Amino acid sequence: MKHIEQLNKIIETNVKFALLDDIQWEIGNLEYKNNIHDDLKAIKIIIQTISLDAKKKSEPYLVKKPIVKDGSVTHQKTGENIDDYFNGIFNLSNELISSINSPALRARLYDLKFITSRENKYENSQLALKSYSEIPLSIETWRMIDTPIFIRRALTLSTQTKNQDLFNLIATNVYNLILNTNDIDESYTLLQMVMLLNDFSFFKEHDFNSIAEKLIKNTQDEKFAQDKLYIYVHCYEIYSKIADKKILGINILFNGIENIVGETTPIFTNHSYLIRLKKILESKIPIMQRSSLNYEELMKLLQNKISIAGKDMIDKINKNEGEKIDITDLVDSHLNLIKDLDLNESLNKLFNFQKNKIFFNTLEKFSQKDLREPLLFSSLFNNETAYSADGRIIHNSPPRPETLDNEDLIKNYLTYRNFFWFNQLFTYHVFSSIFPAFDFIINKFKNEINENFISDLIDNSALVPEDRKELFKLGIGYGFNFKFCEAIHILAPQLENLVRVQLQTLGVSTIVYDKETSVQNEIGLSSLMQKPEVSQLFDENTIFEIKALFTENIGFNLRNNVAHGLLNDNSINRIDTFYAWLLVLRIISLNKI
Repeated sequence: MKHIEQLNKIIETNVKFALLDDIQWEIGNLEYKNNIHDDLKAIKIIIQTISLDAKKKSEPYLVKKPIVKDGSVTHQKTGENIDDYFNGIFNLSNELISSINSPALRARLYDLKFITSRENKYENSQLALKSYSEIPLSIETWRMIDTPIFIRRALTLSTQTKNQDLFNLIATNVYNLILNTNDIDESYTLLQMVMLLNDFSFFKEHDFNSIAEKLIKNTQDEKFAQDKLYIYVHCYEIYSKIADKKILGINILFNGIENIVGETTPIFTNHSYLIRLKKILESKIPIMQRSSLNYEELMKLLQNKISIAGKDMIDKINKNEGEKIDITDLVDSHLNLIKDLDLNESLNKLFNFQKNKIFFNTLEKFSQKDLREPLLFSSLFNNETAYSADGRIIHNSPPRPETLDNEDLIKNYLTYRNFFWFNQLFTYHVFSSIFPAFDFIINKFKNEINENFISDLIDNSALVPEDRKELFKLGIGYGFNFKFCEAIHILAPQLENLVRVQLQTLGVSTIVYDKETSVQNEIGLSSLMQKPEVSQLFDENTIFEIKALFTENIGFNLRNNVAHGLLNDNSINRIDTFYAWLLVLRIISLNKI
């Protein structure tokens, strides 16, 4: 028991509320200074490696091992059976667990025993519930990342084991906390609690009107102006679950959006927001209710504002407005690196400027920061939208993951953010080094960069297929003459063919079969770039560049735009076509220069 007393001492002095991470950290500190009991080591390992997804009713616990990379910690699934894993490292009796003075830790251990052991299952579930109910509940404790997760798990477990008394106790404690909190700065926290209770249909039996009034009143404060929609929508969703309150929910949503539309200026930054308002009205307001509301008039006003905002967006894109940055010193420093080199050495250095690892590391760092340090309310309206040249929406961003323990969601989000930051920093990357160096090379070696030089470059490239050499010579030649749009119309499909041919040499099938017609079709560049064998052809950053320039909607999508005639006269001098041309030149020159 001495080791439990030791554990209780550090819990009392150094651990905040329900934070299990604090407990395992303090056990680790203790272990660093002294030898510790195996039970404490087991508790530390359990906290570190067993993850709770409270939204899952079955199999809520997974074994995940921490992976440290570039100073950040992520957790990856191991596939180990939770029953075997937990029982293999933990053998504390219920008597010992009951003496631990952290209700959060007691709840976790009892809950895991309930999940993983066939013996005393109901007893362990009720001991877990009792411990969950003893976790201190206040605005301050709710901000601790573990508390909302524990409360959700407690409500799920009490429902599964049909312990209505403890369900009511825990849910009512949350409900009363919402009612008794009047600080407007806690609106987001209160809304989290409300949505948690709504997931368990709590408001079918309890009054929601006073809470709705409080939340809607808070939207009048300027600091929450952009979050009105979120509150209106969720009030609507809660009332929609209450049989005699559905009309009230519809009216709250409609009147709220009507106010938002009236207050929203039709400028380019509000374009996607206005479109979202329109979609919500169309999907949430039943046809039968529209005649009793100002629906048609509001939709006309909304559509007019969408059109005005769309035109403003296109104007801003065409003008390319933005804050000017002095890059003179940076340009000069790059030019100094090539001024004394010959043509081949200069081109090689130019390729290095384009491949600048610092640039790509910056994209990754910014994306990781977006994942781990979201702004207040950023999770509510974090969907950026990509537009085509004619104003069409062609891509909506994935939402930021609510938790950091789902590798698939994290990977998807980080991939998107990398493309996003590539777009944001692209112009700076090009004009601070790449284009000035290219312009310098063209002027210095204008007599050497001729038809013979280009022919020699293409003829000696192992990557250019024999039956495509003339097309590559034409496309590369256009680029050396600053005709990048013409160049990319030739080179985009040829790059696709190049990738296809190289994959075929690795034994990769690039064909899809239509079973009904027996027709064999070649897959496009986007699908080719998803093949895992692509990593044998290009390094990670080059793969990213090809996707960002040629295949991704959130990127420049040049392969699609060329194929479907979507590049217009404004494309002639666009820097994305220059960068894409140089990328193709770099790829085919790797074995030559």
